[in-house]
Amino acid sequence: ASSAGLLGQPDPADEVTTRVSIVAALDRIPDWDRQALMLVAWEHLDNRRAAAAMGCSRATFAVRLHRARRRLNDQLDAMNEDAPFRALTEEAR
Repeated sequence: ASSAGLLGQPDPADEVTTRVSIVAALDRIPDWDRQALMLVAWEHLDNRRAAAAMGCSRATFAVRLHRARRRLNDQLDAMNEDAPFRALTEEAR
């Protein structure tokens, strides 16, 4: 959920929180998945070029990219489910 600051502007803290969550989730998935996602999202390569960089066919890359996205989303979901528990345990320390 995004919060709006003064004058209806998005709160920059929301973006930071999102980035931190994504980086943490990326750290929890296999290297191949992370590399595939970064080639597409960070380097802006299409599937053909990303497949060449990864040394596989376009079809293989597309399947692996789909699985990598699913694994990343699974990690993000797991982190969100764990967040209330972590907050409770951190407060108790």
